[in-house]
Parts: sequence; C-alpha cells; structure tokens
Amino acid sequence: MQIKPISGLNDWPIWKRRIRDFLHYHEGALNVIDGVLVKPELLPDDSTEEQRKQFQEISDRYRKVHGYCCVNRGHVSQSNGQIIC
Repeated sequence: MQIKPISGLNDWPIWKRRIRDFLHYHEGALNVIDGVLVKPELLPDDSTEEQRKQFQEISDRYRKVHGYCCVNRGHVSQSNGQIIC
C-alpha cells in the first residue's frame, strides 16, 4: 500500500483513513494509536519474577507494534481523539 504524504488540510480525512487502514493490517498497531496499548512503566527494583516476566511480554509487544506506527519518518500518535503526525 502506498500512501501519499499529506499535502494540506483538505487531504486530512482521506489520509487519516488510509493510515488507519494500513495499520489495521498490523496486529495491535491500532491499539497503540488508540491508547489501548501503552509503553509499560519501569518496574521497581523489588519486583517479583512474575512481574518481570509480565513486564517483558508487554514491553516486547509494545516495541513490536510501536514500530508499525512510525510512518514515513513521522510518528503517528493520538491527541484529542484524532491521529496526528
């Protein structure tokens, strides 16, 4: 899928839809954009083995999916309910 860079305010709705369609194909990517999957907070030094294991799983998932959200040298993120770049 090839998406032309946004060139003005009039292109915004179409560009936004195309970006969301593109990210929909990458499992979990929209969860980052929509704020469902967030970067995990660092664990305290006295965390348990189970907490460290869970942290690692969430962290790995976040890193993988977050990579899909970096589009055309810009970072797509959510602000006030809208995707911005």
